[in-house]
Amino acid sequence: WDPATLHNAATYSYATRVSLFPLDTSVHFCDAGGNRVWSSVCLLGIYSSSRRFKRTMHAAASVSSCRGITHWRIIAASALGIALGLGILVGRQSRLSVVTAPACASRAEVALVIMTKDDWPLASRWLAWHGHVYGFEHLYVFDGSTGAQKDHLQDVTASYPIHLRHSLVDLNHIEDNLARWIDEIKARYDWIIKVDTDEFVAHVAQGARAPDVTTSRLGLPPARVSDTLRTAWAFDVDAIQRGPPTDGEHAKMSRAGVHKQIYSGARYRRRFFNLGSHAWHNRSAPEAEGLAIVHYHQRTYEDLIRLAHDVIVSHGYIEESDSRDVKIEKLARLDQRPTCQVNSCHKNWVVLDDLRNRTAMRRAYYARDRRNAPILRDFSRRLREIFAMYPLLVATNASEP
Repeated sequence: WDPATLHNAATYSYATRVSLFPLDTSVHFCDAGGNRVWSSVCLLGIYSSSRRFKRTMHAAASVSSCRGITHWRIIAASALGIALGLGILVGRQSRLSVVTAPACASRAEVALVIMTKDDWPLASRWLAWHGHVYGFEHLYVFDGSTGAQKDHLQDVTASYPIHLRHSLVDLNHIEDNLARWIDEIKARYDWIIKVDTDEFVAHVAQGARAPDVTTSRLGLPPARVSDTLRTAWAFDVDAIQRGPPTDGEHAKMSRAGVHKQIYSGARYRRRFFNLGSHAWHNRSAPEAEGLAIVHYHQRTYEDLIRLAHDVIVSHGYIEESDSRDVKIEKLARLDQRPTCQVNSCHKNWVVLDDLRNRTAMRRAYYARDRRNAPILRDFSRRLREIFAMYPLLVATNASEP
């Protein structure tokens, strides 16, 4: 230990599990993120491998081999190790305590964070798929609903261990709220993935051309390899005219590029986060091999326009009460295609084009239907099987509010 660390020893909180054999005792230190930081203390060998660490660290004592070495700078650390071994803690303040605790906690592979609003038919399916495959306890739902979805989610939390936060903060301020929530949970996970309601997380085996429906593992690397990773694959699902979007089987598979990034729990900083979790600011981040997003962006045309309209109202770009001409005027000022100058620019374009010529846009929208191969047939079938397992969770009517 650094002498300054000992000087401030009373500001730390320790949890100790001490060997009955004091000749072979060491102390493991874990930072607030659950990462093990070694400072081994062999009580007779007087050995220490020391590292600086922050004031928020927690300690857990366990047994490890002792390699004897003498060094005058670690005598103080050895003395503190003896105190821990005897269950005696000496400090200038009473805030230090000794409790029984396990060694550094392990992390789960992934947390899935969804941002959703008044989209229950698809949100219920998102919860069923990700909860069944990755664990309901690893789902974090940030909900801005004002309609029936709010009540539905409250009911879901009574039956499933999802984590729910409800907030009516507008989209211009929601980014900070989500970034802080991820900051709170980062110690529990290797990786955190933030998606929207229409983005389903899946894994693609090497050389495959469709999601793997047989695994619950995403095959992600250790959390310390990078601040962020880019998703490897994107499946853009063709629009269907009836039923829930998850019935769609026709899709285009392509490299995801900068479409989506995921966050390392061990290295996360709030400044890494952006609302769409796009990799625009870290285009050189490593790719998470096999990690895919199945994107049900292409809803029925009416759903597409309704949801896009709600988003841009939340941004304050238009008002619900605005006339059609006023909406066109306001959105036209933000239209810098193909450059995206504002948040949710693509939704601005969709609503603006619909306001200008709904008939032509609707016809063009469905003209693209079934242009791709049915590569999601097995995935769609597996989704329906899982949805059937959760009849009280999944909305049975695709148009249910």
